[in-house]
Amino acid sequence: MLNFFVRRKNYFILFFTIAYLITFTGNAIFQSNYEFLYYTVMMVALIYVAVILTKRLQLGFFILINLSLLGFLHLLGGNYYIESTRLYDYFFFGGIFRYDNFVHTYGTFIATIALYSLLADFVDERLRQKYPIFALLLVFMALGVGTLNELME
Repeated sequence: MLNFFVRRKNYFILFFTIAYLITFTGNAIFQSNYEFLYYTVMMVALIYVAVILTKRLQLGFFILINLSLLGFLHLLGGNYYIESTRLYDYFFFGGIFRYDNFVHTYGTFIATIALYSLLADFVDERLRQKYPIFALLLVFMALGVGTLNELME
């Protein structure tokens, strides 16, 4: 039985992602939350691209599950309210850290890991020996991905 789940783990990620997309889309329509309805449409397009690229790029389970979880956290932040405050605008730790900051930090971390997994096989040994430079390049690339995300938002 466990073997069945292990072999089909990527399908479960896909089903989880589709389930939360449907749920949050319905909620956004019901609440007339057109901003996050737009984000849902953008996520569907990005998920489609990720599914197509996953077959070629062989993204690992860790990256796929975290990308799915990142999408869930993003849509949760825009659709869930604590009292009258949208979760994205909610402050934690005595007003120091916003939920939005957490999601962006997590997203940058996952983008960095994903970029590393995509590039690791193509990196020359000389650059691997200078790991701080390679790490800095990965962070810059992840920040570029974050910038593109902000521009789409």
